[in-house]
Amino acid sequence: MCFEDESHFGLTPNVPNTWQAEKNPILLLFIEGKYLNVIGFMTRKNKFYFAAHETTFNSDKMISFRNSFANQTVKKKDCDFC
Repeated sequence: MCFEDESHFGLTPNVPNTWQAEKNPILLLFIEGKYLNVIGFMTRKNKFYFAAHETTFNSDKMISFRNSFANQTVKKKDCDFC
């Protein structure tokens, strides 16, 4: 059994402001730049299989990622992720 999740990392804040005192505002830096999308599978035995892209994940990339993972888990006795 595996758990799947995906995430997005970048230098652009997703939250426009923070909880702060009215007289002492905290400014969030806005830096345009590259971002990283990561998708991964993790087993109950804490084995992790992932892929990272600087572009968005589309259905072709998702299918390719899942197929490459499935190719490594065909035989249970040879499986590093089982």
